[in-house]
Amino acid sequence: MKYIWIFFMVIKITWAYTNVAPLYLDEKIDGEGAYREYLLTNNTEKTLRYRIYSEKKEKTLDMTPWMEIYPRVITLKSGERGRIKVFIKAPENTPRGEYISNLCIKEIEYPGTGEKKKLQVYTNLKIELAGFVGEDRGKIKLERMSSGEIVLENLGYKRERLTIYFIDKKIKGKYLIGTMRLFKGERKTLKNKFFKGNQGKIQIMDKNRNILLEKSFN
Repeated sequence: MKYIWIFFMVIKITWAYTNVAPLYLDEKIDGEGAYREYLLTNNTEKTLRYRIYSEKKEKTLDMTPWMEIYPRVITLKSGERGRIKVFIKAPENTPRGEYISNLCIKEIEYPGTGEKKKLQVYTNLKIELAGFVGEDRGKIKLERMSSGEIVLENLGYKRERLTIYFIDKKIKGKYLIGTMRLFKGERKTLKNKFFKGNQGKIQIMDKNRNILLEKSFN
């Protein structure tokens, strides 16, 4: 399943002419709210103009009305970069949950000078942003498999960006196994040599370095 949609319609120019980063927002939006900057790069040889706006995503809790975006229109010369600033703050007493909105970056016609020409490239980027209201700690379930694999399942109400470590009992060393982004209700399998024939424990942290789970391997 894909949670980030990037649509390109290209007539004469090839792929990857416009870049934007980062491609996510997984932040707490109650309390002080969440702020994020996105870097937009024009990789073409001409000046482009973009309209920036938010859009509701169907069948999700919507945070579109709470989004502030600046600027709403941005013009970039060839090779130039621009910053898009996004601030989201949920109203008081908003129910707990994960709220979604699309950040949309759409190319519009740039007047330029001389004879008016038709746009050769049309850009329509849609980036899914997620904010959550409620307690910060997630809930992760871990199952150990006999083949040196573990299965992680997100039992919480929001998506998580996880870092997984193995702490070796014999030498008391801590090893980074990997990182992953796990959506609510999603299960993923992770295979590593440390999971087979070693004594120790798995430690899983969220993006804020909170320990969500520790489980011993005997």
